[in-house]
Amino acid sequence: MDRPKPWTILRAMLRRARSNRSVAAHLAAVLASFCFNYVRLLLSRRPAVSIALVEHMGDVLAAEPVARFARATMPHARVRWFVRRPY
Repeated sequence: MDRPKPWTILRAMLRRARSNRSVAAHLAAVLASFCFNYVRLLLSRRPAVSIALVEHMGDVLAAEPVARFARATMPHARVRWFVRRPY
């Protein structure tokens, strides 16, 4: 099965945002946050390590050794976790 192209997903999100103000506000906030963080990372000399876990608390616990390994191998890197709000 072919995966959808990123612009196809973006187009569908924008189409839905036109009909729903809360979706539009959410997309604007996510885009602003992404741009701010992207520029901040570009200006920073420190490397970045991102750990993305969005499903379950067990995923977060299982990835904890990955974070320790990243910190041990790159002590000056910025480690970011992307998880669901409850975690």
